[in-house]
Amino acid sequence: KPIVPPPPTGAREVTGYVFGALRTVAAARAGEAGLATERTPLADVTVSAYLLPATGSALATTRTDRWGRFQFTQTQALPAHKSLALIARGGGQTVSAVVLTDAVTQIVVLDEVTHVASLAIRANEGSSVTRETIGSYQMAARQATLTALQQSPGISLTADGQQVAASAAAAEARRIVRSGSQRANTPPRVGPVVLSPSQLPAEGGTTRVDVDVTDADSPLVAVHALVYDKAGEAPRVVELTYTDGQATGTLRLPTNQSTVVRQSAVVVVADDGTNAPVSSTPRIVAVLPPGTVTLDILAETLWDEAVARSQPDWERLLERLAPRVRPATRARTRQVNPNQSIAGVAITVDDVPSLGAKTGADGLVSLTVPLSAVTDGLLGVRATMNDRVTYHQFLILPAASSIANGDVIEIDMTMGTQADWRRWGDLARLTGVDFAKVPAFLVSNVQRELSLAGVSPMSTFWNPIDDKNPRTDDGDWLAAGVTPGAASLRGVFTHPVDPGLTYPFGPVAMELTAGEATAVGAILPPAPAAR
Repeated sequence: KPIVPPPPTGAREVTGYVFGALRTVAAARAGEAGLATERTPLADVTVSAYLLPATGSALATTRTDRWGRFQFTQTQALPAHKSLALIARGGGQTVSAVVLTDAVTQIVVLDEVTHVASLAIRANEGSSVTRETIGSYQMAARQATLTALQQSPGISLTADGQQVAASAAAAEARRIVRSGSQRANTPPRVGPVVLSPSQLPAEGGTTRVDVDVTDADSPLVAVHALVYDKAGEAPRVVELTYTDGQATGTLRLPTNQSTVVRQSAVVVVADDGTNAPVSSTPRIVAVLPPGTVTLDILAETLWDEAVARSQPDWERLLERLAPRVRPATRARTRQVNPNQSIAGVAITVDDVPSLGAKTGADGLVSLTVPLSAVTDGLLGVRATMNDRVTYHQFLILPAASSIANGDVIEIDMTMGTQADWRRWGDLARLTGVDFAKVPAFLVSNVQRELSLAGVSPMSTFWNPIDDKNPRTDDGDWLAAGVTPGAASLRGVFTHPVDPGLTYPFGPVAMELTAGEATAVGAILPPAPAAR
């Protein structure tokens, strides 16, 4: 497989969320509360990045997912140390923000206040601004937006039909900045939201919300969680208890009687009464459906031993790493290679000790697993056979992913000898394939920001997918000689068919066992056409 060079030196990665101000008159009259809570993620809208003042062609373009999330990856090469305008358009809304690409990776939120600030900056500040300037305009934009709401309750300054009013609010924000009358203090800081658990069984239940929230200048007016049970609808508002920098609360999720995963997005918002409300990165909590899934397991040799032992098919091996999900009504997506399939391989499921079988003459076996086995978001499957290295496949169900009752998960269990795995290490440019440790650790369809904590590899290798097909944003993360024990894995999966679909996961706890080749793959929904 061709080795693809890394992204251009200095390329930036920007992840963000787009919220539209879909405000009701009643909520607007609530004043500050209306500014914070009446906003909805904008799904499937275009987000374009421009150099300030955003009068030329876009540098790059992407789209939001169902929760309003977008990402400009490093391969899209946003330039470093530049002032950019990010402009989202679609669904009758226009939302923007100005960002400074002074960090390799950053997370931004586009909402009504950042839009008013962006309009003011783009009209008055030229092609370069500082973080301090952006912060001043956003503080002024909050004041200007509240004034606009007082004059016209229910107005939404992100609506396409209200851009004249948005420009008027931007002019007011500019006046506030020029007069120095903006209330200058540090906005709150909201840390990552922790949901425990982030996945619930079909019976539903409660999940605990924990998040660090601090404000150096003033006491907080409110900290609350916005729970978006359905994309495009107003959220439930859950007040959180705030004490000594820690906000906590409990969310109730009802029973799921459907055939698919039901997801809710949770955003924590901190408000100090002066700055624009500060939002956390959305986190997903999922309620699994009742029912079962089928593991369609194929045991194969590491290489096509009868044909290509002298020249192993490296690309095909990497392609086989990723599990595939399909509806039960669809045919198997992978063909059985008689040169590689192995009969008599013992298959067991970690979470269901009573469940196990051996592969048949064609190397195949099917096991029916209750969906409750993946409530913790992880399912482990082992393959063992004399004279072959045990293969341990971990399947991670990201909270933002989905799976339906009756779906089939295709898994390839790769049964190599120790000599095969040493050769694999050579091809992967890895050193330290050690069978007293975890000799090989393979993660498929994962972006570069993978984090493996609690254990230490001897060497690692990043293998991106080449440009011969659209999958330029996903890849394989490989390691050798990993110390066994309790590990914690965090990162972002990408869909093997549509790289625009990304699925953050983790931290996921897993136990790595010495002597086992270990693979990690995502349980992701089938490509849209497959449903």
